[in-house]
Amino acid sequence: MSPFHGWKSRNDVTKEEAEKFFRSVAKELSDTVLRDDSTPVILVTLPEHEHMFREVSHLRHLLPEAILKDPATMSGAELRDGAVKIMEGIQEKWVAELCNEYNEDAAHGKGSSDKADIELALEERKIANLIVCGDAKDAACCDDVMSLVRGVLLQDGNVTVLPAGKMPVDAPYCAIYRYAE
Repeated sequence: MSPFHGWKSRNDVTKEEAEKFFRSVAKELSDTVLRDDSTPVILVTLPEHEHMFREVSHLRHLLPEAILKDPATMSGAELRDGAVKIMEGIQEKWVAELCNEYNEDAAHGKGSSDKADIELALEERKIANLIVCGDAKDAACCDDVMSLVRGVLLQDGNVTVLPAGKMPVDAPYCAIYRYAE
């Protein structure tokens, strides 16, 4: 259909209507559903709609990854599997960044895996992140770890539990300090 004087083409009207719809959805999500929620949001849409929704949306926790399929054609299991795949990728990246941060900080005196150093740092209230191996089997080690975890949490530090294969060191725990000595 060719445009007439004062009228828009069918494509222009369709694009404007889609933009209005996406703005409405984003506003409703932001104002009511996700107002006080920090849960990550995964966009599920057709590939041709992704760019426009991201342009009009200002959702704080909208992830850069998306499931690019029509949600009406997906089963709950397919939707779950797609979301899990995205979250696993984000988790892998985050763990790698945390391990790199530990290795870099430990090289500059801002981290350690030595029990005595970590206990002293806990007394000095300087542990920002405690990384714990979740595969510890020794009961004495578990008691040590639990007392460190309690102390770090009481001091508003972060505790991350990783499997043995993901730990940045070959130790039951390591710490990243808030500052170097």
